[in-house]
Amino acid sequence: MWCKRMVTVVIAVGMIAGVGLSAMPAHAKCKQFEGYHNGTNMFHETGAEGAALNHLLSQIAIWKRETSISKVRTGKVKTHCGKPFTKYLLTHVRCTAKARVCY
Repeated sequence: MWCKRMVTVVIAVGMIAGVGLSAMPAHAKCKQFEGYHNGTNMFHETGAEGAALNHLLSQIAIWKRETSISKVRTGKVKTHCGKPFTKYLLTHVRCTAKARVCY
């Protein structure tokens, strides 16, 4: 009795894991990218967060050009900004933008 339940659980877990893996194509490879900005908001229209996002997008574009990959799928971009600090009498913020790119 115990053995039958264990086999059923193992089969169910295997099926769930198989369904999760089949959602992404077998040939897809992914790479993590990160862009950051450590500066003031004064010189950027989009602020430090937007400057970090621009840096991230430019890194992805350079990588695509270097590897001759034309079709990529960019995952959700996550941005995080730290606490403001003063440097050279100006308020600065360090922001980071991260994204997973699959090709």
